[in-house]
Amino acid sequence: MISGVAERYAGSLHELASQANSVAKVESELSRFETLIEGSADMRRLIESPVFSA
Repeated sequence: MISGVAERYAGSLHELASQANSVAKVESELSRFETLIEGSADMRRLIESPVFSA
């Protein structure tokens, strides 16, 4: 389930990327970030840490 904060952030990011005609580039960068998270246990722990909650 996506939190309300994450949903608003994603919507704003998409809106800004659309305005800048950069949706494909942002999508590519987010895919690279996802790959980084999937490939690093340390990065995954950082992202999932409750210390950095929304």
